[in-house]
Amino acid sequence: MRGKDELEKLRNNPNAARFGWDGTGIEVKTSQCADCVHRVRVGICKAFPDGIPIPILTNKVSHKTPYPGDNGIQFEKELGK
Repeated sequence: MRGKDELEKLRNNPNAARFGWDGTGIEVKTSQCADCVHRVRVGICKAFPDGIPIPILTNKVSHKTPYPGDNGIQFEKELGK
Protein backbone atom coordinates (compact mmCIF):
# COMPACT_ATOMS: atom_id res chain seq x y z
CA MET A 1 0.00 0.00 0.00
CA ARG A 2 1.26 3.46 -0.85
CA GLY A 3 1.99 5.94 1.90
CA LYS A 4 0.04 9.19 2.26
CA ASP A 5 3.02 11.32 1.15
CA GLU A 6 3.60 9.17 -1.94
CA LEU A 7 -0.06 9.41 -2.97
CA GLU A 8 0.03 13.19 -2.51
CA LYS A 9 3.09 13.42 -4.79
CA LEU A 10 1.30 11.37 -7.47
CA ARG A 11 -1.85 13.47 -7.13
CA ASN A 12 0.15 16.69 -7.60
CA ASN A 13 2.37 15.34 -10.38
CA PRO A 14 2.05 17.71 -13.37
CA ASN A 15 3.66 15.10 -15.60
CA ALA A 16 0.88 12.58 -15.04
CA ALA A 17 -2.21 12.31 -17.19
CA ARG A 18 -4.95 14.78 -16.26
CA PHE A 19 -8.64 14.17 -16.55
CA GLY A 20 -11.29 16.80 -17.09
CA TRP A 21 -15.02 16.84 -17.72
CA ASP A 22 -16.58 19.37 -20.06
CA GLY A 23 -20.10 17.91 -20.07
CA THR A 24 -19.55 15.97 -23.30
CA GLY A 25 -16.78 13.58 -22.36
CA ILE A 26 -13.50 13.04 -20.62
CA GLU A 27 -10.38 14.82 -21.81
CA VAL A 28 -6.97 13.31 -21.05
CA LYS A 29 -3.96 15.60 -21.05
CA THR A 30 -0.39 14.34 -20.87
CA SER A 31 2.73 16.44 -20.53
CA GLN A 32 4.83 16.90 -23.66
CA CYS A 33 7.72 15.69 -21.51
CA ALA A 34 6.32 12.16 -21.36
CA ASP A 35 7.16 11.66 -25.06
CA CYS A 36 10.56 13.38 -25.12
CA VAL A 37 13.82 11.52 -25.77
CA HIS A 38 15.57 13.72 -23.19
CA ARG A 39 13.32 12.65 -20.29
CA VAL A 40 15.25 11.05 -17.43
CA ARG A 41 12.35 10.52 -15.03
CA VAL A 42 9.22 12.38 -13.98
CA GLY A 43 10.04 16.07 -13.73
CA ILE A 44 13.72 15.68 -14.71
CA CYS A 45 15.36 15.74 -18.14
CA LYS A 46 18.71 16.46 -19.78
CA ALA A 47 17.59 20.04 -20.52
CA PHE A 48 16.48 20.66 -16.93
CA PRO A 49 18.45 18.34 -14.61
CA ASP A 50 17.32 20.32 -11.56
CA GLY A 51 13.62 20.13 -12.48
CA ILE A 52 11.48 20.89 -15.52
CA PRO A 53 9.71 24.27 -15.26
CA ILE A 54 5.98 24.01 -14.53
CA PRO A 55 4.95 25.90 -17.72
CA ILE A 56 6.64 23.18 -19.81
CA LEU A 57 5.38 20.28 -17.67
CA THR A 58 1.81 21.55 -17.90
CA ASN A 59 2.03 22.33 -21.65
CA LYS A 60 1.43 26.05 -21.09
CA VAL A 61 4.64 26.55 -23.10
CA SER A 62 5.86 24.36 -25.95
CA HIS A 63 9.47 23.25 -25.58
CA LYS A 64 9.99 22.88 -29.33
CA THR A 65 11.74 26.25 -29.16
CA PRO A 66 14.43 27.42 -26.73
CA TYR A 67 13.37 28.15 -23.16
CA PRO A 68 15.51 29.97 -20.57
CA GLY A 69 17.83 27.58 -18.80
CA ASP A 70 17.29 24.60 -21.12
CA ASN A 71 21.02 24.15 -21.78
CA GLY A 72 20.41 24.30 -25.54
CA ILE A 73 18.26 21.16 -25.47
CA GLN A 74 14.66 21.22 -26.71
CA PHE A 75 11.84 18.70 -27.06
CA GLU A 76 12.45 15.79 -29.44
CA LYS A 77 9.70 13.21 -29.80
CA GLU A 78 10.70 9.72 -28.78
CA LEU A 79 10.33 7.29 -31.70
CA GLY A 80 7.35 4.99 -31.36
CA LYS A 81 5.35 7.31 -29.10
